[in-house]
Amino acid sequence: MKALVGSGLAVTFALPAGLAAVVAGAPSSQARGVPSPTAVADIPAPLLGAYQQAAASCPGLPWPVLAAIGKVETDHGRAGGATPGQDRGIASRIIGPPLDGSGATARVVDTDGGHLDGDAVLDRAVGPLQFLPGTWARWGRDGDGDGTADPFNSFDAIASAGAYLCGNRGRVDDISAAIYSYNRSPEYVARVLAVAARYQSRSADGATGASTPAALLSHPNLILSAAARADLESGLVDPRVVDVLGVAAERLAIHVGVIRTGHSQCVGGGSRQTRPACDVSEHWYYRGVDIDMVGGQAVSAGNAAARALADLLIRLPPPLRPDELGLPWAALAPLPGVFSDASHQNHLHVAYRVSAGGP
Repeated sequence: MKALVGSGLAVTFALPAGLAAVVAGAPSSQARGVPSPTAVADIPAPLLGAYQQAAASCPGLPWPVLAAIGKVETDHGRAGGATPGQDRGIASRIIGPPLDGSGATARVVDTDGGHLDGDAVLDRAVGPLQFLPGTWARWGRDGDGDGTADPFNSFDAIASAGAYLCGNRGRVDDISAAIYSYNRSPEYVARVLAVAARYQSRSADGATGASTPAALLSHPNLILSAAARADLESGLVDPRVVDVLGVAAERLAIHVGVIRTGHSQCVGGGSRQTRPACDVSEHWYYRGVDIDMVGGQAVSAGNAAARALADLLIRLPPPLRPDELGLPWAALAPLPGVFSDASHQNHLHVAYRVSAGGP
């Protein structure tokens, strides 16, 4: 929560459909805000529950918005390479730069004698939700019930951010205005809402993620070959492929070589004309994708980032979990749907088989 020089202008953003349904009080699981696979993959499991619990106590506050603030502020406590800790949720003592009035920030003189931020001259934002010491003094909450409100404790910080957004009225009537109060920047509001849309499942049972072809085409972590880009632009790619690419790109830089165009019709090469007993590839139905680079390196048995992506794909809930996962690690082959052969040592093959009643 940085102190920015505000424009004084009203800020209004249209809520993504899934979030709008939650705000409007949609029933049952949708009102609880079912996490998308992107949220499950990106948010540390204990913190996901903390975001949901904190938002549940504030009418009108969707948990994906609260979680998106945690993502934008410090990547859920991972800022600076920290790993969210198991001990009281403390990843590290994340402390922002001094608020000296430079850039877009306001000048904020010290309010706590340097007790929280170690700076007795100027204030600094602290903890995974980046509270100013003065703001924490008013809104700090004990989120884990240990008797102490600590801004460096993720559970306390999440509960306190929920309380702050809820405000004195005890509810949120305008989501964009609430986010704007947290950080007075229209760009910040837009970023938070974009992340929140990815965290909110499109379906009440959490069956699919929240990616769209348009979002993937501009995703900074996704590089597409010309053929794969054209396939994605066509609008014919299976929604599960779109969603799984969104989940992967949320955590890792990936390069997609092939979706349909450029892949043989038959598994193992050829076409129905050259192979009458052709076993048609799922790529042919836009249900497959080949990822040939992860983390800036070619997929291989020695690429740790690619292995991490494979592990992530295996753990995805159905129906987003791939029906076919070809990869270079033979040790994983016994798992359902996973295989490793000579043709899949340099890429990850991710595909979904025909659904009941399909072609």
